[in-house]
Amino acid sequence: MPILPHVRCRTSLDEKLTTSLEIGFYHNKYQPHWGVKTDAHRSLEYIKKTDDSIQNLYKAEGEPEDWNKFVIHLAQLWQAEQLAGVYPGQPRQRAKGWSKKHELYPLLCAYLNEPAYRAVEKTSKSWKRLKNYTWEHWFFQIQDIINNPQEIIRIVENFLRAAQESQGKVSMEFYFKRAFEYKILEKLEQFGISRASDWRLLCMANESELRQSLQKQGTSDLVMERYIFAWDYFKSVYKDNRVNHPGRKKGDRWPNPHREDFAEVSRYYNQEKELTGVPLAVFQDTTRSPEQIAQWMQESVQALRDSALLDEVNINNPDVLDHRRLQKSVVSPTSSSNPSDLLGNVQEILAKNLEQLNSMFAQAIAQGEKPDYIVKLLPLRYGLGLSQQDVGQIFGVHQSQISRRESDYIETLLSLFCQWLADKKGVSLERINQDLEQWLSGGYSHPKFSTQIQELLMETLAKSLSKPERTLLEKHYQKQKTISQLASEHKLKNWEVEQALDLAKHPLRRVLCLALWVETSTEKLIRQSYQDSIHSPNLLSDKILEGVATLTEQQQKILRYVYGTQLSQEEVTQKLNCTPNDLTRQLTVSLKELQIILHLKLTELVTTTVKTWLKSHCQTQVLPRFSSRYCEEYQLLALYYQQRLKPRKIASRLSVGYQVTVEEVVNQLSQAEGLFLEAIQYWCQHQLAVSLTQGDLEKVLKKWF
Repeated sequence: MPILPHVRCRTSLDEKLTTSLEIGFYHNKYQPHWGVKTDAHRSLEYIKKTDDSIQNLYKAEGEPEDWNKFVIHLAQLWQAEQLAGVYPGQPRQRAKGWSKKHELYPLLCAYLNEPAYRAVEKTSKSWKRLKNYTWEHWFFQIQDIINNPQEIIRIVENFLRAAQESQGKVSMEFYFKRAFEYKILEKLEQFGISRASDWRLLCMANESELRQSLQKQGTSDLVMERYIFAWDYFKSVYKDNRVNHPGRKKGDRWPNPHREDFAEVSRYYNQEKELTGVPLAVFQDTTRSPEQIAQWMQESVQALRDSALLDEVNINNPDVLDHRRLQKSVVSPTSSSNPSDLLGNVQEILAKNLEQLNSMFAQAIAQGEKPDYIVKLLPLRYGLGLSQQDVGQIFGVHQSQISRRESDYIETLLSLFCQWLADKKGVSLERINQDLEQWLSGGYSHPKFSTQIQELLMETLAKSLSKPERTLLEKHYQKQKTISQLASEHKLKNWEVEQALDLAKHPLRRVLCLALWVETSTEKLIRQSYQDSIHSPNLLSDKILEGVATLTEQQQKILRYVYGTQLSQEEVTQKLNCTPNDLTRQLTVSLKELQIILHLKLTELVTTTVKTWLKSHCQTQVLPRFSSRYCEEYQLLALYYQQRLKPRKIASRLSVGYQVTVEEVVNQLSQAEGLFLEAIQYWCQHQLAVSLTQGDLEKVLKKWF
């Protein structure tokens, strides 16, 4: 691959708008660097002084999202002026800002310099065979497009249309980088460097690329699962029969598949679609012929071609880029959607109640009733990732104290989440509280509760509650002591006793919420999970299907036929070769076994979900802007600590168009670590009045990612 000189990323809005890539000839080779453009600098200062809209949008020290909004506004102004003065037949109207026509263009030209160079880097693999054409040639080719208003305006129009439809969530740099890539690929067509074989494209694509491509083609989720299932077999059959065949013609690396190849794939598809582990959409499908499999593969190839996911894709007209392919949100790397679909709107509820808990604890601290470190636990534990023992050493207390204080938070949030979840799924919260009160008052027994629910509550009472909590519940509900009597006996205030009783009931309430939900909705949950597995997979449906997968193969098949298909009972009995009575009996046994498994799975899911939210919430509080201000450093740390790549592997990954040495990666990593740890220490000292040791800081670095 050609070695391109390293060009650093511009780091400020002023630099992006006022510098361009200047190429000097030093030491017998071209060396690029960012140089200030006098006309662009003068234009920026002029429009900041004379245009109110520019003054309001311009944020030199803002975030990348702010910068993107600003350049979109510049492009809109310039587009309006070009339309008024370039295209024939268009009325020449002097709109507001007409006098700035010549001031805006230099700024856009400067801004597009960096996407132009990155496009040359990205396509370097494609033009490496043209030994007489260097990177300077391709860069100057793109510069000619940028410096031609009549040509660049067409791409600007398509970009602004995409930005309008996505409400500004399209990165201008990313869009133009792709546009310039296609321009280069179009030029390469003249040299015979074209797209790859259809079958190479199909075999080399990964599943996520194919799914994304089919989605953009409008393929339904049901059909997509069938395409993917057949495609997986096609790759294996095609490679064995054609690519790796000893009789393959030399030079014909990816020959066309034969009909017998599609027939073999069809045979595999029809035989194995009845297995319990296959996707439900495939399980429900009819027998497919070789011709249908061939059509599916051709449609998959076309989807990959049209999606422009690979560099080899040939776009004949790069000026009409499909904006749907280029909707890359301009967001901070720290902002990411929560992995659990369960959270939804409950994130606000959790955040609000966490704030109320902090306020309540802060009030108790002010009155000397609780230690001051209690409100500092969550940022240290979930934001920085320190262990309970580490936090205990910081405050000079035993790990058990930290564990007990932390449970004050966690159990409250878990109980709250389970109540919200049960209420959302149709289980009355009023009923839950009434039934729990009756169970506690009735000697740990309730006539409405099944044996399974009774056992779960007793197990929670024995394992999840401390001895003082069990004693307090027993005195209040069994011995019927009042709040005042308990307060006097334990030398506490009435509100402290009420709070202690409520905290003790949190684990019981949580278990009861999930148990009642599972018991009343098992069949509905299974049916919905099978539906979701096709159209909208999520953590809840995944957990439920994981529970189904722990049953015997016969039980799994019964549940899939009954709840995963639209077959009648008669059709199901024919499929399973059993009588209706046998089907009913086996189904009842399967559901009872599954309810126990689902309770464990959902308890695990709820706990993971809340703790995942806590980590995200606390990290956002600790360093909300670090990853956006120091994007390259943060990504480097993520490669090393999160993906566990060694410096040599990182250097290889970063060497796109120019060579990055292992020594450079090591030095950059060291600088990034220092910057990150300095920011962490600063926050801890100013927000928590805590100084971390070097050992603690190293633990934070590993746990953060």
